[in-house]
Amino acid sequence: MARDLAVVRCPAYRLCSKSDIRSADAASKTKALKEKFGCVEGRLSEGPYFAGSRFSLVDAGFAPVFRYFDVLDEIADFGVFSHTPKVNAWRVALAERNSVRLAVHEDYAVQLRRFLLARGGELSRRMAS
Repeated sequence: MARDLAVVRCPAYRLCSKSDIRSADAASKTKALKEKFGCVEGRLSEGPYFAGSRFSLVDAGFAPVFRYFDVLDEIADFGVFSHTPKVNAWRVALAERNSVRLAVHEDYAVQLRRFLLARGGELSRRMAS
């Protein structure tokens, strides 16, 4: 599962952090993320967490990735999770967990939006429109 986390985090991070990413690049990264989360969908248990009822390191690893998408979903509908109902349910369960919510400062979303705007890439253009 560590490999799955790495392959998901890398495109998600690049989508958020690269200042030179353009619309075509964003579409390509979004497609790659959809495919990767589709693979994760097939590995999820019945939840609420990755391996069932117990929170694990896999959950702790994915929580920050989902936190990015909480903000990205406010910018545009990228459709990354449109075909992954188990991932969506897992994402909600993690977001509701105190240890996940309290892992970042209360203004995390505001800070991430500022960061994205400052990058000057495709996401900041979408935020400005």
